Amino acid sequence: YSQRQLLEAESLTLTLDISAINSINLIQGVIDLVRYYDFSRNVTIELSSNSQEFELLTDSTLLRRVLTNLLKNACEAEYPDGNVNIGCIKQDYNAYFWVNNKSVMPKDVQLQLFQRSFSTKGKGRGVGTYSVKLLTEKYLRGSVDFYSNEEKGTLFNLYIPLTYEN
Repeated sequence: YSQRQLLEAESLTLTLDISAINSINLIQGVIDLVRYYDFSRNVTIELSSNSQEFELLTDSTLLRRVLTNLLKNACEAEYPDGNVNIGCIKQDYNAYFWVNNKSVMPKDVQLQLFQRSFSTKGKGRGVGTYSVKLLTEKYLRGSVDFYSNEEKGTLFNLYIPLTYEN
């Protein structure tokens, strides 16, 4: 995510490009991209078997960035030889996307997760989950939340309206 685009998003001057996008094609493209990163080599990324194929009207570039950030984070956090699950279903008037991995975030990390420049990965990082929340809520008109516990691991929930209305 480029610094210029992040600054545009923060100043609410980012321009949207709304188009129809296929849910499964979107997720498959994100999976294919993230598989090329070194940190995902020992992680199995699976498209959830209960995912649904449908069309949604949104900014596909921004939604792709949001899902890529979530999937990258899940792969980086997952144990070697672990699994990361990504999927989507149509839920009322929303597209519901999720990214799930088995590792659990410490409480102090959970409390700071969406803050700008917070990172568990070192200096120069920390805009991933911050930009996920910013782009989702300010531009895609959706919402994002998560929970992380021993029973389910870490699950990010992303809700995006099926149609983008001005």
